[in-house]
Amino acid sequence: MGIMKVYAYKVSLGDEWTHSLESAFRVAGEAPLENRLRQLSSSRIRLEDVVFSNNLVFANFVLFRSGSGPAIVSDSSHLAEIDIQDDQYFGEDTACLYDPVTRYILIQYN
Repeated sequence: MGIMKVYAYKVSLGDEWTHSLESAFRVAGEAPLENRLRQLSSSRIRLEDVVFSNNLVFANFVLFRSGSGPAIVSDSSHLAEIDIQDDQYFGEDTACLYDPVTRYILIQYN
């Protein structure tokens, strides 16, 4: 069985002009996919989807991988590349759960 890491963070507002995190999720979740991309250091990430349910916010993100990607292999076959288009990338997903009442966000990363 694999290991799943979950990180918990307390969210605090920068100042009285800072919008709530749930507002940011709502605005970003309504934007078209191509407008949800953000550059973080040397990686691009995107909010894939967001669901508001029972006063909680469930969000899923994707990290665009650059460079080499995975390949197909089995015990009885040679390594084979995965054919993707020039405008496609490999991606890694991660999810989070945010509770606006306690202002804790749990982030899952494998």
